[in-house]
Amino acid sequence: MWTTLLVVNVIQGLVALVWMQGFRRIVAPRSPELSAALGVLGLMLPPIVMGAHALDPIAWPDTWIAVRTALWIQRAIEIPPVPWLLALFFVGTTLVFLVQELLPALGRRRARRRASTSSDPRWTNALVRVTRAAQIAQMADTAKTARVTAAVVETQNAFAAAAGFGQPAIQISRGLLDRLADDELDAVMAHELGHIVRGGNGRRLLIWLLRGLQAPSPAALICFRTFVEVEEEACDAWAARLLKTPGALARALIEVERQRARLLGPGSPEAAAPRRAFEIVEARASFARTQIRVRRLLDEGFDVPLSKLVMLPSAALLGGLLWLIR
Repeated sequence: MWTTLLVVNVIQGLVALVWMQGFRRIVAPRSPELSAALGVLGLMLPPIVMGAHALDPIAWPDTWIAVRTALWIQRAIEIPPVPWLLALFFVGTTLVFLVQELLPALGRRRARRRASTSSDPRWTNALVRVTRAAQIAQMADTAKTARVTAAVVETQNAFAAAAGFGQPAIQISRGLLDRLADDELDAVMAHELGHIVRGGNGRRLLIWLLRGLQAPSPAALICFRTFVEVEEEACDAWAARLLKTPGALARALIEVERQRARLLGPGSPEAAAPRRAFEIVEARASFARTQIRVRRLLDEGFDVPLSKLVMLPSAALLGGLLWLIR
């Protein structure tokens, strides 16, 4: 039974990925906000549909089943190597999730919690300016932005992030704060405020739970990584729409990569530490993604906001398609 559930999840995830890519090509102009919403659907709908299958008391006729996974698995596992190959496949994909996604994320979170925090007038003033602009432009709920605070993490690592749930704090490292001009700080603040407006850490926790639930699925792995990348682009677009200064955010992104390269470059003690091996690999991947984000900011600036009317029928269509796989 568990083998059937895992294989069904993989097949449904692959169908969702193909459907998402086709939908992104049809809908114009291409929007990172649309891509992020599609990524959420790709992670959310397969387990929801599988749960609906388990609770459904109706014995549907064969004409309502497009892919009969249970029958295929029942015949396949009779071949001696197949059970072992499936076990290796699912265990290997789960290890990729643990080593490349979960453990590095927990390590970054632990490091930030251990570092001391303080306040800085430049960062606090950036929060005041950006939240005021968001309220004037009616791009953020006043009650939600009123709970946001600003904090500086005393470390030379270059990062900015939204921390917390009920009363989120937008954090920036001292090493990055001291190297950015005021307009660049505003752009970084707007980007992180975009994360909060778009659901904050509560939404991010839900995405992680959905990803962990589907850890053995390579389709969920691709879908999750795609979501993480386009979610950053969506917040870039939100910040550019708000402040109308995409160049300032592009310069801040370049400075983050410059500092990361300095800390992890050849000859630095951080790069020599074995525990930093994954961070070096991750930094190289981050540099490639940052190039795409900077190019998008400078070439396109910002996108038209996504209409919820687009996502409702798309979710219904994809859910119906996945329903036919069991």
